[in-house]
Amino acid sequence: MLGQLTSAIGGLGGDIRGLDIVRVDRGAIVRDVTVLAADEDHAQQLVEMMKSLAGVEVLDYSDRTFLAHLGGKIEVVPRTPIRTREDLSMVYTPGVARISMAIDDLLPEYIIPSVFNRAVAPAVAAAVAGEAASSGLAHALADLVDPLHAGEAGIHPTG
Repeated sequence: MLGQLTSAIGGLGGDIRGLDIVRVDRGAIVRDVTVLAADEDHAQQLVEMMKSLAGVEVLDYSDRTFLAHLGGKIEVVPRTPIRTREDLSMVYTPGVARISMAIDDLLPEYIIPSVFNRAVAPAVAAAVAGEAASSGLAHALADLVDPLHAGEAGIHPTG
């Protein structure tokens, strides 16, 4: 049965990338077959062909591109543990607003713009992006960062 399945997949232009035994039941072997298809239509043709083979039962099929997107692809992990509501208020609002206002007040006095451009701007811009519009920090940062580095840091004042 396996030989007929693999020959049929190859005959239809499918490229078998993996073949794993999932379990062995009485009288049946359940296999996971990974096949590279040219496109969605080709994948559907392969599935229909497999369903039509005598002795083959397709239990399920999926598109690995869609599987890769389940639950999202990017994860944001806090650098500071957030266990309580108080922790959250220190690292997010209103805590971020306090830090943003302090940076807005002190930045011109304590940061040399060229050092700021190369090292500090990207980290600060990423850290305060959510609060920048309300605190006016984006404007303060944009005044210190040259246009090239402002784009790299993602500093884009809106008003």
